Amino acid sequence: MTLKKWADYNEEEKTNLLLHYWNYYGNTINTMEEFYRYIDLVKSNSKQIFDFIIYCIDKKKNAQELMIYAMRSDNIERLISAFKKYETDNYQEKSEELIFTLVSSYNNPEPSIPLSAEEFFKQLKYIFENNQDDTK
Repeated sequence: MTLKKWADYNEEEKTNLLLHYWNYYGNTINTMEEFYRYIDLVKSNSKQIFDFIIYCIDKKKNAQELMIYAMRSDNIERLISAFKKYETDNYQEKSEELIFTLVSSYNNPEPSIPLSAEEFFKQLKYIFENNQDDTK
């Protein structure tokens, strides 16, 4: 993949980069249902997802963690719709940095850093505590 401005990528390239972001940089345990929901969001709102990731980078937040939390509380559409266009004084710079990082790692993937045992069990506990089967 080559470096371009976000608007110059076609939808397939945008989708590939955002899915790469989720899989390569994400460190939150998620279900396949949540991953498929993310794919649907990317396909319908790639610019909003991109802006949301930039916002999270700017605020030093974990975009994947926030999106998964919003999915689990059934607020993901509300969360993403709040970021129709996020811009700061350094939006262009952050956008270019994110694109450079994504394209570089997309073209030259290295093994991702595994979760620590503590983080793994923390997330696993959260999933089981919040996804109880109430049909018993």
